[in-house]
This record gives sequence, C-alpha cells and structure tokens, in this order.
Amino acid sequence: MDFMAAVLRDKDGWCIAEVQRMIYCLWEGRNKVLFELREPGCATVLSRFAAMESPSQLATHGSQRERSVVAKWLRPAAGMIKINVDASLGGDFLAGFGMVARDEDGEILAAASHYPTAATSATMAEAFCLRWAMELSSQLGFRGVQFETDCLQLFHAWKKGVGHSPLFSLLRDCKAFVRLFDCVEFTFTRRQGNTCADFMARNASTLSNTVWVEEGPPGLCSLLQADLLASMPVMI
Repeated sequence: MDFMAAVLRDKDGWCIAEVQRMIYCLWEGRNKVLFELREPGCATVLSRFAAMESPSQLATHGSQRERSVVAKWLRPAAGMIKINVDASLGGDFLAGFGMVARDEDGEILAAASHYPTAATSATMAEAFCLRWAMELSSQLGFRGVQFETDCLQLFHAWKKGVGHSPLFSLLRDCKAFVRLFDCVEFTFTRRQGNTCADFMARNASTLSNTVWVEEGPPGLCSLLQADLLASMPVMI
C-alpha cells in the first residue's frame, strides 16, 4: 500500500501505467491458480508483462493507442444491456452461436450457445447468430439492448439497411425484432473485445442449446473477469 501511494503521489503517468500493467499480469496469474488449478510461476508472469504493449509504445504511436482502446470490451451505457454475439463456422458449414449479456457494471445477466445451424459463409453464420440472439434476448425480457459483433461485414450491412441478397433477407428478420425492445443499438468491436461470445461460439457443439442465467459455463469466468478489469476507468 505504501508503494502504491508513493506511485500515485508522484503522478508519473508512465509509471502508473506500468504498475497497472504488472498488476493486470499478476491478476491473470491469480486467475489461473483459482480457475484452472495451475500456477504460472514468476517467469511466466514476467514474460506476459514483457509481451504486452507498453504505455511508452502506445504514447509513441497514436494509432496503436486508438486500436488498443477500441479492442477492449467496453461497458454499456446506464440502463442498457450489452449482448456480445459471435458465430463459429466449421468446415462442414455447420455453425455454432454464442452470446453473453452484461449490464453497465459488467455483471453477467445471461450466456447462451446454440448448435448447429447450416450456413454458406462466415458472414451468413454471424447474421443467423444475431437473429437467434435477438429472439432469445426478447424471451429473457431484456428491454434496452446493445448488440455487439466483431463481424465488420455484418455491421456495415446492418448500417446500409437495403439489399436483395440472402444476407439482407436475414437482416430484415433481425430488424423485425427491434420492435420487441424499448431501445436497440448495434455496435462493432474488434475480436479482442468479443472474447466471451467467441468462447461460447467455439464451444457451442459441447454446450449445445444451453442458456445460463446470471452465470456461465466453466471456462467463461476468467474471460469475464478480464473484460471487467479492462473496462474499469483508469484512475490517475
């Protein structure tokens, strides 16, 4: 505590950021002990620290800093529920879906998976997933929702709003669900900001057609905690 107080008193932004980075790496190691029953050891923690992009690199490259901010999971606005969605398409053209719903405090409200659904492309799989997630969210009673995807093609197609392809036909189905909610937003995040939904989609074949309320399957907890930490405001 004395050390942290001294760091904060100095008001050295670079030093504070380095300490935060080390604390994050220690926290990751602690989660491996608690949730995966394996101890990474000091060398592994230090290697993780060295591999992470340093604050000095972020300050030197403005565009890298912007990408870092966009990549992490961000909490929804007050009163909204963020629902991250993702699809995983196998070589047999069978897709698995995943969704994770969290509130403004980062607390999990629901997690779900679905398998299988036939899809002709990854983008079509993502669209099927969005339709499934919207229907399920309405059944769970969510009212103000922010659906988030890491599929840029789907995001652009949603914004465009018109077209005659099978993709736009699916999106018309999705937009029909909008009337079931009080408020709907649709946002894009990079893959690093969608790790929880990705986990659910990749494991959908073994978690098939299951819905968890206010919890999730084994293996999801550490990812939720990582998102929660990354989304905390930086105190300087």
